[in-house]
Amino acid sequence: MMFADWIDLTIVPEISLALGLVSVVLFGAFSASISRAYFMAIIVVLTLLGLLAWVPTHTTTVMQSHWVFDQLAYVLKTAAALSVVCVLIYSQRSMESDQYLQGEYLILMLAALLGSCVVMSSMHVLTLFVGFELMSLPLYALVAIRSKAKDEQATKATEAATKYFITGALASACFLYGLSLIFGATGHMQLMDITHALAQLPAAQYHGAILGLVLVIVALAFKLGLAPFHIWVPDVYEGAPLSVTLLIATLPKLALVALCIRLFGTVLTPLSSVWQPILIGLGVASMILGNGIALCQTHVRRLLGYSAIGHMGILILAFVLAQQHGLSIALFYSLTYALTTALVFGGLLQLRVHGAHCEHIESLSGLNERYPGSAVLLLIGIFSLAGVPPIVGFMAKFSLIQGLLQAHHTTLALTVVLMACVGCFYYIRLIKVMYFDAPQEEQLIHWSGRSGDWALRIHGVVVLVLGLMPAVLMSWSQTAIQHAI
Repeated sequence: MMFADWIDLTIVPEISLALGLVSVVLFGAFSASISRAYFMAIIVVLTLLGLLAWVPTHTTTVMQSHWVFDQLAYVLKTAAALSVVCVLIYSQRSMESDQYLQGEYLILMLAALLGSCVVMSSMHVLTLFVGFELMSLPLYALVAIRSKAKDEQATKATEAATKYFITGALASACFLYGLSLIFGATGHMQLMDITHALAQLPAAQYHGAILGLVLVIVALAFKLGLAPFHIWVPDVYEGAPLSVTLLIATLPKLALVALCIRLFGTVLTPLSSVWQPILIGLGVASMILGNGIALCQTHVRRLLGYSAIGHMGILILAFVLAQQHGLSIALFYSLTYALTTALVFGGLLQLRVHGAHCEHIESLSGLNERYPGSAVLLLIGIFSLAGVPPIVGFMAKFSLIQGLLQAHHTTLALTVVLMACVGCFYYIRLIKVMYFDAPQEEQLIHWSGRSGDWALRIHGVVVLVLGLMPAVLMSWSQTAIQHAI
């Protein structure tokens, strides 16, 4: 009976992922074939997707309530696994040509995915922190994976990895200390028990719980890249290998959204009068700083990094809305953002694979003439990030603005609209360069039959279709939240 309480079907996907990770490690120790290790990693992630679809999605807690598998975990784990599939497919050619993107690259990516899945299902403080670190540590190493190369990009990678590690360590310290203060105030480590304890908190423990809450929010702000804790974002986006940037821009954000939904949707609701103003301040500061600094960027990835800060600022505002409605919008926004960001970085990766320069904005000049297929897909992704109808990114921003107006947060809604307009300016600048500037290179790049090109086409079609039928994704989000709170 004790074994049955600890092991359940709901944890089988993570067990399979862990076993797959070990198998890739062992395979790398006895074989130098990176292509076989690559296909093994693909099989591991596809197996995870299959098991997630097979496991029943009704809310189930196991491991003595340390672990939960519900609709929220299912949706976000599926999205996380799909994001890793995108990274693997889009970076296949890069792995063949770059000696630094070898077996360790695959191992670290799978480890980060495993940590993300643990975070999404954790219902205990210790399990949560283990998942938090298992997700973060591989990402630090991935940023620095090309640091031994003797080129300018290697120097940037070293600087970015150092900054990412230091800020990540500070975030982990804040997170752990904050959780310990909350435990000291409530006497519980189970998340649901903490909720009940906070609702009946004696005055003597109130200030300790508030300090713990603030430290947890600071840690989450560091990890999400919210201002003023955003210092690592532009450097990491620029310095990391492009495929690693794609991973960092999607995978950890999905895991952190799951954590935020569980914390702000249930666990910390008794202290909502404290954390709501903090989230509003972080959101507004991130929107203003991210979009404002992005206006003067000339490097494509730094621009997308500051854009990400602005998007996370918009996302965090969804948590100040009425419980179920606001959380549904937050989940919907995070899914559309991850989908769109993966498309944009996938397009840049395919350009790199075909020998095109895509580091600086001017290097995209005349892209429509040189590589019309990639230009169209980048156009779709950029329009979605900008919130241009009828692309799916528009519906995400529209839902949030509508929710803010319904909750009588008129000033916040107007701020989101204003910052979205500012964001449109630098996004349209990218489109203007791609479509209306004269090309700097005369080379015409044709579509190939490689899996990356075909995957990118399908990816673009999915973004367009979801823009025309956003109710599908919104319905999944609403159902997931209904089962989670």
